[in-house]
Amino acid sequence: MMSNLTAMIEDNSTSNASNDPTSRTGTSLYSIPLTTKTVMTSAYTIAFILGLLGNGLGLFIVIKRSRKSFCSTNVLIGNMALADLLVTVFAMPQSVGFLYIQNKWFGGIAGNMACKLAHFPYVVTIAASILTILCISIERYCAVFYLLRNSIFRRSKFLTALIWGFSLALASPYLFSYTVTQDTNGQHYCVVEWGDIETTYQSQRIYYLFIFIFLYALPLIFISVLYTLIARKLWRKTTPRDGTIATRKSAVTQKRKVIRLLIVLVIVFAACAAPAHIMHYYMFYDQANWMVIPIEIKLISFWISQSNSTINPAIYILLNESFRREFFRLTQSAMCLQNSAFRVSSTKTTKRTWKMKRTMSTRYWMPGKKREACL
Repeated sequence: MMSNLTAMIEDNSTSNASNDPTSRTGTSLYSIPLTTKTVMTSAYTIAFILGLLGNGLGLFIVIKRSRKSFCSTNVLIGNMALADLLVTVFAMPQSVGFLYIQNKWFGGIAGNMACKLAHFPYVVTIAASILTILCISIERYCAVFYLLRNSIFRRSKFLTALIWGFSLALASPYLFSYTVTQDTNGQHYCVVEWGDIETTYQSQRIYYLFIFIFLYALPLIFISVLYTLIARKLWRKTTPRDGTIATRKSAVTQKRKVIRLLIVLVIVFAACAAPAHIMHYYMFYDQANWMVIPIEIKLISFWISQSNSTINPAIYILLNESFRREFFRLTQSAMCLQNSAFRVSSTKTTKRTWKMKRTMSTRYWMPGKKREACL
């Protein structure tokens, strides 16, 4: 989820510093109009609320369903919901803070640790989102072309640990590069520093190129190839010799729906991450144009990238019937409980409330039918 890939507009301080040999820390600040601050704060607030509720509810649904029956796709979807939730919690408040204080910070050991930890989780969650999407595509490919009984994807705990382990490793440079510096006026700043100005700038160029290749370009190419093969397999699938035609059609139709959902997730991810990568290209490879791009365009580009974490839960609900059913069941149950709180004093009303709850429950849970285990 999610997601821009290490879309830190604060890194502009390093690129600005590379053009100013008198500045070691790169503490040049933007002049952001008050109207822009207000609009962007409102946009981030809306995205934060929707992302918190959507991903939190999505994670709850996945955990609830996984307790009843194992499904590797659900485990990976839950993993992505967790990553998107962490992006919402860590990245969005940090971006709002940038609007008002930019890379100003506080000193001391606590300040230095906070500087590193403020940026590190964001990169970890971004990496986890794309790696999860990649694993989902591989899992779906194996499910369509091969049996999953002996697959690594049956070992959900191991796979989850692998995803987050790689994410931690990819984000580890942030623990070493971010530090707190102080200017001549005594003001502290949280900046990237790998040595002198030129070394820092070149290191950032190399790191972002690495991120673009291995956490955007190559995964998208690989995922596109896998889903193309999967689509050809499913949409050209012929009737098997064993089993009824109705059963075969039902299974293939369900798989097609899942693939549509996952393809939309990938397309939305690619579209949302693209503006941030374009900004990073200008930041590190075309400084002349980077300096003339309006600050509003830069801010909107990174907001779009982070808003991917808010869009993903909406995609689950809109394109997946089982998720949508669980979502409405939970929301209507919550509304029912809220209404019952105001009517608890009346026995008659209380009975009617429980009747409503039972009616809603049977609407989504039919006796004798097994609830779907997978998406």
